[in-house]
Amino acid sequence: MGCLDPDLEAGAHRGSPWCLVVTRVSCRAKTLRFGADKGDICGCCYPHEGDVVVLLFVPKLWVKTLVCFRLGYGHAWRRFPSQGIVVELRGMTAAVAVGWWQSPLNYTGSLAKSSKASWSWLPAKATWYGAPTGAGPDDNGGACGYKHTNQYPFMSMTSCGNEPLFKDGMGCGACYQIRCVNNKACSGKPETVMITDMNYYPVAKYHFDLSGTAFGAMAKPGQNDKLRHAGIIDIQFQRVPCNHPGLNVNFHVERGSNPNYLAVLVEFANREGTVVQMDLMESRNGRPTGYWTAMRHSWGAIWRMDSRRRLQGPFSLRIRSESGKTLVAKQVIPANWKPDTNYRSNVQFR
Repeated sequence: MGCLDPDLEAGAHRGSPWCLVVTRVSCRAKTLRFGADKGDICGCCYPHEGDVVVLLFVPKLWVKTLVCFRLGYGHAWRRFPSQGIVVELRGMTAAVAVGWWQSPLNYTGSLAKSSKASWSWLPAKATWYGAPTGAGPDDNGGACGYKHTNQYPFMSMTSCGNEPLFKDGMGCGACYQIRCVNNKACSGKPETVMITDMNYYPVAKYHFDLSGTAFGAMAKPGQNDKLRHAGIIDIQFQRVPCNHPGLNVNFHVERGSNPNYLAVLVEFANREGTVVQMDLMESRNGRPTGYWTAMRHSWGAIWRMDSRRRLQGPFSLRIRSESGKTLVAKQVIPANWKPDTNYRSNVQFR
């Protein structure tokens, strides 16, 4: 069977250059996790955002009805002539088929890496909250746990996202281009916003509840207030890489942390902007132990470690992005750490 996007009658979408179908799999686990999605591997469809390394093993083309595997930032499925490959996804090796559309996989010899998908504009609704020229919440914070969203790099260009965007906190820090449509006050010029909060009352499948500043930024010059008076408007959006010039990844030890409980906010990650896993390494006599322990996702962009014994710093932190890239901030939190304190790393996603 084919996997069709419910938003598209035929399932065709020119912004989605390829799709993958899992036909055979070899891995230790019987389930596959991408974000919050779980399920049986073979014969099922999964969204996946990010680069994928593929190994060509069947050079001949054949036509096949695909049970599709969505790849990249495209949002649709379709049946296409396909070519067999082996694909490695976060430790899993599977036999799959890839469907060609606008942009085939770029490969040389037997090793290939996918080109980045052509991100496509999707329809959404937008509202705004807070002060007309504010950053959203009165405290310049939000459900992601970020602070000072009126300052760099947020610069008040923030948004609440409903669940498909917020992703139970895993969408915190993601960047999106948005543009206003179907209103005479709209400039049509794309603006970039970051997910910093949760939208609890969506009015559409994708709903951006923007700061007053971000909402007004989509207007023609001098028509910011006129656009804000519209209340609910139609917009289009697409995921884009985050770019925070001059900043490395920052870790904030949250209030309430103590020797048996450590809560850490992670922010300012480039590229995907989001962190889907954080691990901690303690020290003994000031030297790293060499053992990583997975931290639990607490809420928003905050990760926690609970321990029956006293945790011993300095602490090294390892973070993983949506696409599987990892960074290690060695002994970034000192042994004499304090709650409600920022600890800047010297690492960043490139």
